[in-house]
Amino acid sequence: KMEPQGATKEGGGMNVSLAWNAPALYQMDTDPTRYAAHLIAHLAQHQFIFAQPMTSFMERKLWDAVPAAWQHYLLSWPVDALLKGEPMADWPEDAVDFLDKCRKLSMPRAPLELNLCRFPWQSQATSRATIAPEIQRGMSAKKIHEVSVLSPILADLSAHAGFGRWIDIGAGLGYLGNVMQYHYGLKWTNCEGNLAHAARGEARVSALSDRLSSKAPQPSVAALSFPCINVFLTHNSAADTFETESTKDDPAGLCGLHACGDLSVCILKIFSSPHCSSPGILSVGCCYHKLLDKDVSKSFPLSRTVRAIMNGSSGNAIHAIVNMLELATNALGEWTLLDARSLELRV
Repeated sequence: KMEPQGATKEGGGMNVSLAWNAPALYQMDTDPTRYAAHLIAHLAQHQFIFAQPMTSFMERKLWDAVPAAWQHYLLSWPVDALLKGEPMADWPEDAVDFLDKCRKLSMPRAPLELNLCRFPWQSQATSRATIAPEIQRGMSAKKIHEVSVLSPILADLSAHAGFGRWIDIGAGLGYLGNVMQYHYGLKWTNCEGNLAHAARGEARVSALSDRLSSKAPQPSVAALSFPCINVFLTHNSAADTFETESTKDDPAGLCGLHACGDLSVCILKIFSSPHCSSPGILSVGCCYHKLLDKDVSKSFPLSRTVRAIMNGSSGNAIHAIVNMLELATNALGEWTLLDARSLELRV
């Protein structure tokens, strides 16, 4: 329902509505539109929090932007209560209302269980893939988790749409492709702009093929080959790069695991290009504050729904989005791992 702007091709494409990890007040909503409207209004009302980069807190005197009635209570707030967002009994009414809305609008910290999620093209919920020990070698626990969740979804999408090849944008060392080719027999092309990553990925595939062939040769092993496109993409130069990579005779889906910064925009622009014949797309974006074009009102992949809400009222206009995106990358949970003295120093 909240598809990225321009991500649906004219005359085709899938318009899907996925399960979303809704806050308690919005769990009966079939899509996030009402939640998005309330969230945007709340952020627009309190833009002083992210109007300037947090690294300039002292230099630009950001403390002066905090409502005067809040300042005394914030300074006297115990650190453990600060992390929990628990106001004291005599807090100003508008501060209590602010915290209450923050809690109600916050996404649940616990992710949806994979077995409860079902995409519209799936007949049943996805089961996490079991990755062979040989393929896991060199992968961190975090990467194993991510690939084991994403790979069966990609395989199901390939089966549903009837294509057998993927192009991985920002492939890194190619872990995802290794799993997709070995376990699912899908063809794979890596796109990686970092030459060092590409070289390490090719060396890994060579060593992996040697190990597997010497142990128990099987049909998929002989096909462990990953053509690699070495190109540095930006959202202004992406659309024409893959015209020849996905054709009607050999269609290829586009995917990105950790499509950092501009890569998310690149994938959407490539997919929506009239010259691209790609039949499917699956992107997991991150680090949007690293977009090269800091005018994120133009470069950030907002959905039509969100753009309409933000443009529908002057009161919903949000400025300095890039600062908000950078602030969002700071995990509050990490602060709870610090000792009391370290917390005091940071605060």
